[in-house]
Amino acid sequence: MNASGTDPAAATSTRSRPRTVEQLLDREEALAYQRISAALQRAGEGLLEATDLRARIRRHPFLAAGLGVGLGFFGGSFALRTLKRVVSATSSIPIPGARPPYALPGILIASLRGIRARP
Repeated sequence: MNASGTDPAAATSTRSRPRTVEQLLDREEALAYQRISAALQRAGEGLLEATDLRARIRRHPFLAAGLGVGLGFFGGSFALRTLKRVVSATSSIPIPGARPPYALPGILIASLRGIRARP
């Protein structure tokens, strides 16, 4: 090995001109594979950095808190509307052994009664 840390035989073989078309194509193919693998590795590192929520929250805590409040406010109203639709859709389902109203709370109570009745 020389002072630069590379093998001089390998350095001359990579720098030497290919003697045939096949050697040229093989060298270019090897270089293409190296470049593609390096590009994919950089893309993967960029994707990991882009999706790292903890680092973004540490850099912008107030923005993260504001987004959390906003998503909770709008997401909560969406969840309540969806729950209301589910309750109104299941209110006409008859539940054996339960009295009206036949709604989602009735389904939950009936399922709890069934669990409690088991020995």
